[in-house]
Amino acid sequence: MGIFDRDKFGVQQRHRRLLSAQEAYHIKDVDTDQDLLWIKRDRFGRKTHMHVFPGDPKTAPEIMTIKDLSSFDAWASFDILDNETNQNLGRTKRNFWSSIFRENWTIWDGSGKVVGKVKARSLLISLLRNTRWIFGWIPVIGWIIESFAWLIRLQFDIYFIQNGEEVKVGEFNRRMTIGDKYILDMTADSDQTFNRKFAVALAVLLDSAEQR
Repeated sequence: MGIFDRDKFGVQQRHRRLLSAQEAYHIKDVDTDQDLLWIKRDRFGRKTHMHVFPGDPKTAPEIMTIKDLSSFDAWASFDILDNETNQNLGRTKRNFWSSIFRENWTIWDGSGKVVGKVKARSLLISLLRNTRWIFGWIPVIGWIIESFAWLIRLQFDIYFIQNGEEVKVGEFNRRMTIGDKYILDMTADSDQTFNRKFAVALAVLLDSAEQR
């Protein structure tokens, strides 16, 4: 089975030294825990691109680039570039103002047509995370709310637009483990209408750009 022929992917952030020049992720087989991809994001500089490798970045070719088009994660916008086919798979952008209430992203294909959406599953958790600074000055209550918002992470649903309707094709969920470990589950998209390379890139961005 090829890397992108599956419907489920494990996503795990690799914790590195604070001053490391790159943030790193592993994409894993959910059944065997075998590494499938290495992804590194530049930490310093106005643009922080991400680089995808099918093995050790020191020896493996860069098969995909997630090109950062913005200077701030709040207005995050990225092009997903397939280096193997020299294709632009599409673009995704965080919708800043509406994300104040509920985190959401828009997805375009390579021709610039809107083809999908990503939405936080819980409005309540989104509001709690995004408004917790209001209560930060209140003794005890502020600490409780901040702790709760840190422990309860966002889960996302992925939608593909078909005939003008949003059809749910995937989920991005945090595993019940210590550390930043997630499952990208695209089993609802049995026909693989949603490009798996784009889906993997999107999953990493939902952790990295959303600072989950």
